[in-house]
Amino acid sequence: MASQPPVTDVPTAEDRRAEPTPPPRKRLFGASGSQQPRASLGQIIRELDWPILLLVGIGVGIVWVMLLLQGGAIQILAGLLPVTGGIMVGRRVKRHVNWHAALLGLLMALAAVVTVGILIFIEQQQTQAAGISPILLQAMLFAIVTLLPFPAFGVITASRSEQRQRAMREEQAQRGGRLERPGRVRSLDDLRALSLPQLGGYVSDLFRRHDFLVKDYRFEKDRIDIQMSYQNEPWLVRVYTLEKVKPGAAQELAQRMRAEGVTKGVVVTSMDFQEGAARSVKDKPVVLLDGPTLLSMDD
Repeated sequence: MASQPPVTDVPTAEDRRAEPTPPPRKRLFGASGSQQPRASLGQIIRELDWPILLLVGIGVGIVWVMLLLQGGAIQILAGLLPVTGGIMVGRRVKRHVNWHAALLGLLMALAAVVTVGILIFIEQQQTQAAGISPILLQAMLFAIVTLLPFPAFGVITASRSEQRQRAMREEQAQRGGRLERPGRVRSLDDLRALSLPQLGGYVSDLFRRHDFLVKDYRFEKDRIDIQMSYQNEPWLVRVYTLEKVKPGAAQELAQRMRAEGVTKGVVVTSMDFQEGAARSVKDKPVVLLDGPTLLSMDD
């Protein structure tokens, strides 16, 4: 009887379908998986702010050498000039900050070295000397060491500060304003003297001290809506500085709460409510806080 070949486990079509698909291999080189392709070198060079780079880089490099050669206390200006030039550029650029920083340092150093070289040539022509003045040689070496990092530091620092300021302005524009910290509120007169942004800041701080978490706020005409949470429950606090808040304010807040899925609401004013305001909140999850009540919470 002829021997049969050993039986091996041959995967069927169903077994192959059940096997997990291996994850795609990451490429060390080539196209990345990001949706936004990285800008090419030519595109980066075209998008650089060359006018401000050349103006500040060459101008500061030349002036820096002239100030350094003057000696005395005026050399302090020479020490501040590279960083100041970097700050000027950093406040203007919005993209490719690192490229602007590196090129500005190179342009300043190159302009300073060329200026020193021209001064050396002029000195040699006037004195008919073959050597280089120690002061000019020191200025050339100092330019290479100093004018490379400090302008870049100024560009990056100013750019980050400008980005933060820009983000704050955009956030303030979306919210319609900004809350302000009031001074010390000791009496009801102090409370009623607060402006709407100050009262909003006062209410936010007061509720924080009562374990509320302030999430966001928005200015709308004559009021501020502050989104808060207390023990993971959403609250909506509406702040007024009107002389007399109408009863309809509670109804408007209740409608806003239903639209946003908020379960608790508060209408706050530093003044008083009109008659009938208390009756308007009997069947609503809304609390009214007038000036005296608000001040009593601050004890």
